[in-house]
Amino acid sequence: MFKDCKTGGYNLEGSKASIERLTRLVFLIAIAYTCSTLKGLVIKSKGQRKYIGRERKIQQSLTRNSNFWIGLYGDVWIITREFVERWVEELMRLNLNKLPFYQKGLRAMNIIQQTF
Repeated sequence: MFKDCKTGGYNLEGSKASIERLTRLVFLIAIAYTCSTLKGLVIKSKGQRKYIGRERKIQQSLTRNSNFWIGLYGDVWIITREFVERWVEELMRLNLNKLPFYQKGLRAMNIIQQTF
């Protein structure tokens, strides 16, 4: 949570706010952080985490994204879908061997979209 609020997600450290504004900002971040974390937990419980947060290999061990990041990425994924859906469908027509993977991703996105 410390990294997410400081430099990872909300860049609280770079805000340079006054004490009064910082207090309000921390309150808003706490609400947003809680919402994203809860969404991430729901996505994880539905078994769709692998579509949003890929495992990374760092120093011989696999690391996973936090529930916060999964929830945050889920929001971005759903929002982005609206803007690029037409382009992706055109690309799928050009490369039909990728269609099963695309359809699998669409099913995952529909499950995730029910979370929001």
